[in-house]
Amino acid sequence: MISPAHLVRRMMHTKRWGIINTNRTQTVAEHTAGVAILADQIAITRGLSESDHLALLRHCLYHDAFEVVTGDFPGSIKRNNPALKAALDSAERSCTDIPQVQIEHDLKRIAKAADLAESVIYLQDAAAGSRALAVAEALRKLVSDEYTFILKETNKLSDDEDLGNY
Repeated sequence: MISPAHLVRRMMHTKRWGIINTNRTQTVAEHTAGVAILADQIAITRGLSESDHLALLRHCLYHDAFEVVTGDFPGSIKRNNPALKAALDSAERSCTDIPQVQIEHDLKRIAKAADLAESVIYLQDAAAGSRALAVAEALRKLVSDEYTFILKETNKLSDDEDLGNY
């Protein structure tokens, strides 16, 4: 039985991006928070109903939670190895303690856009080397044109800006 507290703790310690060079580690919890924030902004902009908005956010909160059991496998490995993908899908279905929130196709598109955009934002910030930057650019191209507004950074802090108590 995975308790909510244990799930959160494991998400805070489960690392992502194992095959991409980055200058800092990202966890599943950090990624999940970013995806939920971006999806929330899309939901607000699109004027989703409250029930769709909440379903979307709930889906985003749990979309990678099963990785506390399997670890983070790169998408390229899953795409190129159908047997591994099937095994991971089976492992995900067997994690009955982790909610598997089903949402309609349009909401899945929003969640996927937020997921990809969060990855682009992370890699733009933490990329170490040309391969990581190339992956970020490839992911950026996968974000549907209607959702690219969430990648805009109108108030990004400059490196020398005083952050006060931050």
